[in-house]
Amino acid sequence: VWTLEKRGEKPSFNTSFDKALPTFTHRALCKLEENNYLHFVISQNIDGLHHRSGLPLSKLAELHGNVFAEECEVCRAQVIHPKSVGSYCRKRTGNVCNSLKSRNKSLSCRGKLRDTILDWEDPLPELALNMSEQHCAKADLCICLGTSLQIRPCRDLPRKTRKNGGKIVIINLQKTSLDSLADLIIHERCDHVMKYILDKLHLNLNEKPSVFNVSKYSHVKKIILLSGKSKCGRNFIGKNLAEQLSASLLHINDSLKHEYEKIHNNDTCDTDEKHIIKWAEEKCREDPTIFCRMMIEHNDQLCSSNPIWIISDIKSYAEIEFFKNHFNDRVLIVRIEASNDVREKRGWNSQADIDNTELKSQLCMDHFPDTPNESIIESNSKTEDGDALDPRIQIELERLNHANEAINQLELQRDEARKTFDNFRQKAEDELIQLEKSIGDAVPKSRCYYEARIKLRDAKEILIKAKHRFERAQELHVAAKELAIVSADFIDEAERSHQNAAAWNETYHQALAKAQDAETEKYQADFDQQAAQRIFSETEKLVEKLQKDLQRSINKSKPYYEMRVEHHQELDVSQAETILQFQGLFVWSIVNVVECC
Repeated sequence: VWTLEKRGEKPSFNTSFDKALPTFTHRALCKLEENNYLHFVISQNIDGLHHRSGLPLSKLAELHGNVFAEECEVCRAQVIHPKSVGSYCRKRTGNVCNSLKSRNKSLSCRGKLRDTILDWEDPLPELALNMSEQHCAKADLCICLGTSLQIRPCRDLPRKTRKNGGKIVIINLQKTSLDSLADLIIHERCDHVMKYILDKLHLNLNEKPSVFNVSKYSHVKKIILLSGKSKCGRNFIGKNLAEQLSASLLHINDSLKHEYEKIHNNDTCDTDEKHIIKWAEEKCREDPTIFCRMMIEHNDQLCSSNPIWIISDIKSYAEIEFFKNHFNDRVLIVRIEASNDVREKRGWNSQADIDNTELKSQLCMDHFPDTPNESIIESNSKTEDGDALDPRIQIELERLNHANEAINQLELQRDEARKTFDNFRQKAEDELIQLEKSIGDAVPKSRCYYEARIKLRDAKEILIKAKHRFERAQELHVAAKELAIVSADFIDEAERSHQNAAAWNETYHQALAKAQDAETEKYQADFDQQAAQRIFSETEKLVEKLQKDLQRSINKSKPYYEMRVEHHQELDVSQAETILQFQGLFVWSIVNVVECC
């Protein structure tokens, strides 16, 4: 790349983002993170390879965005997709956010989603930049991998490590802008250096975890397992549910075929379905849940970012038990049924006898034990591509669409009100600019006088509040003292009559405590009142002095400042009306959402 750039030529890339794979360095960083050597990664790349390699999102800041990610413009939630979004420069993608609201868990956010790729003029994401600065500031060692450190503010992040006593190591083929600050500079390929580091730490990159790490997927809220015979409508229903719920649709068969093609050379080996099923049966005898784990591993990025999974092609009791053991009551089993006549109309060949193989004998789910988390959906001949879903599902989808339309209408009217308000404000600003030009330099000269008057008004309000507070504290102090005196008198009388002496004694002590608190509050309120009076007097003298010194400029600029006050009042009224209108639309929309959902 650098050689071509020096020649004035552009590099050519034949690999798309979707097909790009993590390098040895990406995987090595994950291994270092797993063993607590690495605490945080800051990336300027948009390829999403760090997350695809298995690095947790909580330990990753992608400052320039991720081509696989969308972000909600309302709640700031991120959605990671298995394929690139196809949009750049923070544009709306046409999708909506389905994450649950923090206050009302029954309602989804429905905010518009945007891609996360920054344009040249866009500021860096505030949250990611703050996290990067914090981690760099407390890091003992900052390693700069494969970067020339030329783009601000990213290039200045290692300086925070140096400022707090940490060390800087730069690994890059060329010189960088921070070479003078580095404790160690290595001009070598990152993969070679990372391999050397792993060898020194005795870490094997090829090691595979033998146990499924369910803690990695603690964010998952619901897993829907779809089962049913061939051509029962399982894939059609799963696809529609995934679209409506913004869920991750996973196919166990896809991972099965992927593993089969990986082991066998599919150019020379027979890939007939019967051969694949026979091979899968042998693998399942050795490990009944192997393809469940493979499916999650192959779709790790998708599974790590989405709280709802829809899993199709469930084949056996063991696979259901795998999900129930790891995800407990978050699992919902849905069995889709269809008659043989309906299945034959959809292309199922009853003579092929695929349903009767040893592995697929359990695919039918005909003998699964009843469970409270199991639902049955009957798929008839009408449930084909382009036709309706099960009526119960269709009703819920229609309700969701009505709610979405209500919210979209609200957004359109909100945008229109905001546009009207902005136009009004711009018109007022233009009028003020023209008037200031006609008056001349009297406006800036007298500005300090009008600013001092604003301070005087604020000081007067503070003084009035301080006086009210002092008067209130004084009244409470007098009342508490009177209660203490009355209680003391009744204590003497109660002791002589031997009636309620203990109760009056307690009342007396409580009154004393209140009197002490009230006295403290009175002294503090008096102190604050005197301070407010002093500030008010000083500001009042300043206003009088400025009025005397700038009398001519004040008189000349008076029309400008009167118009400014008038415009501000009109803007405040317009803004209040806009807010009231928006609140009315919001209430109307929420009522529709509640009724529809």
